[in-house]
Amino acid sequence: MSPVFDKSRLIDLAVGRPWLTLVTSVAVIAAIAAGIVHLVTVDVGIRNHFNQNDPHLIELEKFEDTYAVSDSVLVVVAPPHDTIFSLESLVAIEQLTEALWQAPYVTRVDSITNHSHSEGTEDDLIVEQLVEDSALLDDAKIDRIQTIALSSPEIAGRFVSRDGRFAGLIVSLVLPDNIREKQRFEVVDALHEIIDEHVLPIRTWSTTAMANCF
Repeated sequence: MSPVFDKSRLIDLAVGRPWLTLVTSVAVIAAIAAGIVHLVTVDVGIRNHFNQNDPHLIELEKFEDTYAVSDSVLVVVAPPHDTIFSLESLVAIEQLTEALWQAPYVTRVDSITNHSHSEGTEDDLIVEQLVEDSALLDDAKIDRIQTIALSSPEIAGRFVSRDGRFAGLIVSLVLPDNIREKQRFEVVDALHEIIDEHVLPIRTWSTTAMANCF
């Protein structure tokens, strides 16, 4: 039969030998803290799960050599009047779209203001930017933009929330292979600086995590 744990003996020991209890507690806390630091600094990159000669890893590296690995950051904007379909909001989004190109490693910035919209007529297929020269838009043009955006699966739920209250700007990047984590923080800091430099009549958020995509 296994011995029964006697909590009263443990309490008596802790009270009767306080210094021993204190030293033991400090040692346990130090060991736990050391383990936490170790966990925080663990590299969880995908390559750590494979042997260097693993055929799957070799194929992945060949794929990456052929097709550049890219990351993306989502910047979300929210006008105070709960709709992006206003002259003020569309001008602000257009300005921010252009400004985000200044961030390092940026290869593309996509938003509702530079999205290409195609529309067919009897004889032609017209492809044009959905929002062009936003400062010159009138109410009729803004209503047309709203109708197209909210009815298009390429825009609604991607560049614009389905209720029209929020807009999303997708910033695509290609980071060099070395010290990618450091470069990701560099990019996010640069994006925040760009947003802070532009006094816009909108609330702005950016994701702090990036998603790898090919």
